[in-house]
Amino acid sequence: MRNIVHNEKGVTLVEILAAIVLTALVATLIFNVQASSYKQYDKQLDQNQQLNEVSYVLKVITKEMRKTTDITPISDGIKIKDIEYRFDASTNSITKNTEPFATNIGNFHVKYVDNSWNIKIKNLDGKMVETKIVVRSGS
Repeated sequence: MRNIVHNEKGVTLVEILAAIVLTALVATLIFNVQASSYKQYDKQLDQNQQLNEVSYVLKVITKEMRKTTDITPISDGIKIKDIEYRFDASTNSITKNTEPFATNIGNFHVKYVDNSWNIKIKNLDGKMVETKIVVRSGS
């Protein structure tokens, strides 16, 4: 009988195709997870920026209100001394003396009740910040 020598040093086409398919599946999975994470990050970043902007507007208005007693409610906002903060529903923004001050605002509500000012600002995502400023008279 003849000795038949088997050469098993190479790989077959089927093995190469299987390796390519497995690599493609793993790469697709990794790409989808990374893309999803990136979208979620962008969404949360946008929400945080909107909330920070609303908080900043409330902080500025509160600071201005604490400096004076010359505060007047107006139909779509508030007037503090000679500064008017108005809500423009058509552009979803708050203006400060007709200049744009904040965007992505869903609602801006100012009310004077029981010797205190109640201010509520809601962004377009529905997140609301509010404060109550009690007016105290000194003797």
